Amino acid sequence: QGGSRGGESAVSSSLTIPVQLVGGYESLATFLSGVEQNLRLLDVISISISQDTNNSALMHFDLQLFAYFVK
Repeated sequence: QGGSRGGESAVSSSLTIPVQLVGGYESLATFLSGVEQNLRLLDVISISISQDTNNSALMHFDLQLFAYFVK
């Protein structure tokens, strides 16, 4: 009962994960789809987008993710 085993109580915690990607919007959509379907609970906290100065077809994506887990 309560989701704990052997008298131990589950302690959940989170970890901030910075992610930097370079690509097009389709690449970002593919990445976010993978985050959504991941078995580990991940929250996208922020996304910052800027255009590549050398190649206008590329974008730079800076994301902050929260990963939740039980210790």
